[in-house]
Amino acid sequence: MSAFYLLDLQRGDFVMLKKKFAGVAVAVLAAFLILPAATAANAANYVPTTSTTGDVVIAGETGVAAFAANAFDPGTSVSFSVDGPGLAVLSTFKAATATLTKTATGTGAVSVNVAAPANAPGDYAVTAKGVRGGVEIYGVATVSAVAADSAAGLALTGARADALAATGFNAPLLVIWGAVGVIALGVAMVAVLRLQRRSAASTAAAALVTA
Repeated sequence: MSAFYLLDLQRGDFVMLKKKFAGVAVAVLAAFLILPAATAANAANYVPTTSTTGDVVIAGETGVAAFAANAFDPGTSVSFSVDGPGLAVLSTFKAATATLTKTATGTGAVSVNVAAPANAPGDYAVTAKGVRGGVEIYGVATVSAVAADSAAGLALTGARADALAATGFNAPLLVIWGAVGVIALGVAMVAVLRLQRRSAASTAAAALVTA
């Protein structure tokens, strides 16, 4: 009896083990099916990072956070908020508020100015909330404000100075060539007027001789 009892007990344990294994397998399968779907749905509700850009500026200056075409439905309202180490200001046109709402362009693009405080350098995350395909969607663009005396700030200032120097070198050349063109045109006009006067004088003289 004890041998049969032990066999039955082992069979019972085996059955219980099979049930537990089946339960674990179902749970794992459900996780594989549900998690990717949830991740895809979550990703679908965010503007791709490839469609967002943010300026790098000196703290105290104003940068632009932009969301490219097709980020939102064209002509729909997009609300903005900003989060960072300091109290930044979002601005559009001549208005400046802590949060604001703008209208996406005909291509679904939108941008906003971000003024970072001079005493609080760091990354300012601009969150845009709008609609795409009739579904609520979010986008995040980062404007980085660097201290003027930091390595990044000095590099940015140097790059701007180089760009200004290059522009300053090209501008006089354009002015000079423009002036030369104007002078040449003036000389040509004077020559044409003289020829016209000579022709008119010759015609008048011929008429007098004939008379």
